[in-house]
Amino acid sequence: MNMTHREPACAGAIIALLGALAWAVLGTAQALPAQAASAAAPPRIMIVAGPLEIHRAVAGQIAAELRKRSVTPELANLPPLDRREELDALLRSIAQASPALILTVGDQATEWACAQVRGVPTVFTLVANALDESYVRVEPRTEGVAAGGIAADLAPRAVLEEVRVCLPSLRRAALLHSPSTARTAESIREAGKALGIDVILVSADQKRFLDALTRLENTAHDAVLMIPDPQVYDSAAIRSLLTWGARRSTPIWGFSANVVKAGAYAGAFFDDRRIAAQTADLVMHMLDPQADPPSPFEYAALARRAANLHTSDIIGKRVADAFLSGDVIKYGDEP
Repeated sequence: MNMTHREPACAGAIIALLGALAWAVLGTAQALPAQAASAAAPPRIMIVAGPLEIHRAVAGQIAAELRKRSVTPELANLPPLDRREELDALLRSIAQASPALILTVGDQATEWACAQVRGVPTVFTLVANALDESYVRVEPRTEGVAAGGIAADLAPRAVLEEVRVCLPSLRRAALLHSPSTARTAESIREAGKALGIDVILVSADQKRFLDALTRLENTAHDAVLMIPDPQVYDSAAIRSLLTWGARRSTPIWGFSANVVKAGAYAGAFFDDRRIAAQTADLVMHMLDPQADPPSPFEYAALARRAANLHTSDIIGKRVADAFLSGDVIKYGDEP
């Protein structure tokens, strides 16, 4: 299960108006890229990847993209947060490299860089539920805030549009979430209003997940939407929800290919190759002293689809042909 979120045991693995103080911080941060751009040597950046395999794979893909664009990337992996000497050594290597900016991959690396690194702008990528992360510039702050980034999330409207392509009859959906993903869940609920989809928010906790299933029983809905919330989902909770959906002929919308493979009806999520190119575009924007300041973050621009045709047969709800066309991973369709 590839999840990106804020706890290393789970994968962790998120816009409002910007305040004047946040823009002031960004202006100071962009002075460094401007100096790098004016130098004769190609600009150098430091890429710090989080602990998950997907973080390090995407970091490598971004580095390859940037080399094509005459940027010199230096790759580093974030050590475990209890290894103080290794973390201090990473800080020293950043200071010695004097990068134009730091690119962090995943929420853990981003949170660490925003808290520990000073004088170098931090740009993030592959952060799930970005609206709920404290280091995203959704409110005025002067410290501990990233200059910009790319979320692992699809835009809320895009999520619901993908679900409706897959399940055209969708009118009412339940979404499980915890307090740590309240803004993300609310953004999806708000997006549903414009599409005529009633999104019902259901509070959940993996330690009392059966209580959440009981609340779902009392909610009339056409489907259940999953988002990568580590306070809601562990392996046991995911299995429980997928079993619950199969028994009640309810489509479960997964947040990753692995969840769809495990038995979710379908899902749409970031594609690692595409998000690497999107991140490289943002880095080049940040390195351009003439460019306008970026938004607090961008959503993952293009989705990869997956569908489980065996689950579709079990629950008696056919995946629409329009969803199955193009770049889609199909599970459960073996003869």
